[in-house]
Formats: sequence, C-alpha cells, structure tokens
Amino acid sequence: MAEFREQDSYINSDYDSDSDSQSSAGPEKRPLRNSLIKQADTLLQAAKAHSRPLGLPPPRIRYVLDRFDASPNGSYADERIAATFATIRQMGVELVLGSQPIPPMPSRPLPKLIPTNRIILDLSVVVALCCDSTHQPLPRTDEELEARFRPLKLGENGEMILGEHTNISKDLRDQLSWERDHPIIDEIQRRLGEAGHETVEWFVTQEVKDRTPGIVDYIGGPQEQARARALYGESDEDFWIGSRYAGHEGILRDMKVRVIDDLDAGLSAVSLETLSSFDQGVIAVCSRMLSSVENASAAPAAAPSPPTTPVKRRGRRARGPKKPYAVFPPTQRLPSAHTLRTMMKGVQAGMTVLTNNRGAVGKVVREMGVTEGLPFEGQPKSVEKVGLWVVNPSSLAEWRRVEVETANHALRCGGETIVVPPMGGRHENRDREHKHMHF
Repeated sequence: MAEFREQDSYINSDYDSDSDSQSSAGPEKRPLRNSLIKQADTLLQAAKAHSRPLGLPPPRIRYVLDRFDASPNGSYADERIAATFATIRQMGVELVLGSQPIPPMPSRPLPKLIPTNRIILDLSVVVALCCDSTHQPLPRTDEELEARFRPLKLGENGEMILGEHTNISKDLRDQLSWERDHPIIDEIQRRLGEAGHETVEWFVTQEVKDRTPGIVDYIGGPQEQARARALYGESDEDFWIGSRYAGHEGILRDMKVRVIDDLDAGLSAVSLETLSSFDQGVIAVCSRMLSSVENASAAPAAAPSPPTTPVKRRGRRARGPKKPYAVFPPTQRLPSAHTLRTMMKGVQAGMTVLTNNRGAVGKVVREMGVTEGLPFEGQPKSVEKVGLWVVNPSSLAEWRRVEVETANHALRCGGETIVVPPMGGRHENRDREHKHMHF
C-alpha cells in the first residue's frame, strides 16, 4: 500500500495540469506496476538465461509471498492488490500466498536401475578391485577388524596390547569395515546378475591405465601389483589367485580391461541429441568443471601479494579486502581432471561409469540440480540405465597388513618390536604419500 500511495501522490492536478484526462482516469486505469511485479519479471528473465542441460525447459518460478493471505477477512480494500496477484500469475509464475500450503516437489516412482553391459572404471575403482582388503578373508569380529592394521605392543605389565592408530590405519580400518558390510565384488556380481547380462565388457581411459602403475607400484604390495597386471592383460597371472572369491567369481571370472580410446569412433561416441537429459547434464557439468581445473593448472603462479592491513573504521569492525567471486569453489575442491574425463567419456559412449569417488559424483549431480528433482523428462520409466554407479572406497592396504603381521610375529617370538624393512625402499614416505594420493 505504501507503493500505491506513493504512485497516487504523483497523480494530482498540479503534476498533470495540462491533462485533466490523465488524472480523472484514476490509478486503476494506469498500467499496473510495483516491486512485486518487477521482481517476478526479473526472476523470469533469470530463468530464461539460466544454463540448463540440452532439452530441458527453463526453471519454473514459484513466488512465495508469506505475508499475504489468500482471502483475508473483508478482502483487500484496494483492488490493485488482487490485480497484482492476477498479473503475476498471468506472467507464468506460480504464486503462493501465506495462507496456502507450499506444494511439495512432484515425486516419481523409483525405477529399476540396470547397469549396461559395457562398464567404464575410473582410477578409484581400479585401485579398489586390486586392493588387498577386497580379496583377503574378512574379519569375523570387531577385535579382528581393529587388529588388521594396528600392531601389537607390550603393556606396562608385559602383556600384549594393540598399539595406537595412525591416520592411515584409521582410514584402512574404516574401509575394511565398509568392505565387511558391503563387499564390492558381491555388489558388482549381484547388480550384474539382476541385469541379466551374459557377458560384460570393461573399459578404462588411456589416462587411467597410464596412471595405474604410478600408484600400484608405489604403495601396492606384490599381490596387488600382480592383480593390476592381470586386470590389464599384461601378464598370464590369474587375477583371482589368493582371493577369497577364487572359484566363486561368477560373471567376473574372465574380467579384462580394455582402453576406451582404442574403440571405433562409432562405438566410443554417441550423438548428444540421443542421450537422456541426465547424461547431457553430466557432460555439460563435467565439461565446465574440467575447463575450470585445466585453466587453473595452465595459469602461471601469481606472485604473492603483500599482506593487507585492514582499514579501521570508527564504530565498525575492521574488515579485509573482499574475496573475488568464483563460479566454482577453488580447484582443489573440484574433482580431479582424470575423474571428470572418465565420467564424460563413459556417458558419451552410453556406458555405466563405475566409481567409488562419492565426493566427485556428489559435486557433479548437485551442480546439475538433481537434489532439486532435475533433470527429469517425460513419463517415468519402470527400468532405466544406470549412468553413475558408486561403490564403497578402498585403498591399497597390503603393505600395511604385511607390516603389522611381521611386527606382531617378531614381538611374539622375541618379545620386542622390530622395524619392518621398507617395501620398495619408500617406507618412510608411505603414510604421507598414501594419504595424499589422488584417485
């Protein structure tokens, strides 16, 4: 009403002295304009300019005026208020007033998700498939779980007790706990069995294949290294030797990984127009994130700026300079470039991307608006292809298990702790490198 009264104040005989017809027309005959209508129009323009996956319409606008009632006692005296509501709705905006319940997000029945018979692995899953914890017998009790990566030590009275955890042993213990509750091989076998595939093809990017030895040969044990060679078909060794799954491999028995870059162009790339809105969204977001990561990597390092002394203002809290606006968080918080490229190539080829990089998938789907129910299209389907398949993480752990077993054996036999010879000559750096290895 304050806005209307201000508008009315300009419509008087002094202001419109040359035209009595304008003043006599009355405010209700003039074009209706106020801050509510302006804001609704601004939101519509922003929605049209908002980047969306191909094939999806602009975002819908829901305008909630929680201080207005839909039908107050005696209604509103000024009819321009009701006219404002009508104008906003005519613009295509969903208007919700304070006395009305906010409509819930439309729900869709969950479809049955089926992975494709072509699956691309990112680096994190290659590591998990070769990991010692994936194949060793699982601990039967919580005590065995705690003792797998914690060496024994002598207590005050000469008894043997578990030593303290390190950050790495805690991580490996947690991963072993997840493996005990949800074994990765069991889950893959079950999901592929439900899909009814007779055979499955496995792929990686050339980049992932090139990066694997640098990780497995550095922090992996002999059995983990042998599994990596067998997985890539670089040796005649059996991938399942020494595994608790030996003889029970099922559809994974002859698993060998090929490089997706070596496929024919017609098989390795699909026209964007034929992809679902979800797949198009994954490609669009990964492409934007990848550009941000690559641009940050290519940019020369900026010279350190001198320290800024905050300017003190009387009566106000001193503040430093404002940080520049960024489209994405700092690059170290974005998924790694090879993870983004694996996701893009897999989706473009119509494959299922298998990863345990939950954080990377979370960042991508949040940027797509999946948490807001987008993207969706048409009528819900009873069966849909799995685009991104996330399993539990697992790091190479053979070196730590062997260290603990060797140290415990020495303590039991000789009554004193020994220093285990380093595997590969890098024992002193293994914890630090393992912690910061980016899968």
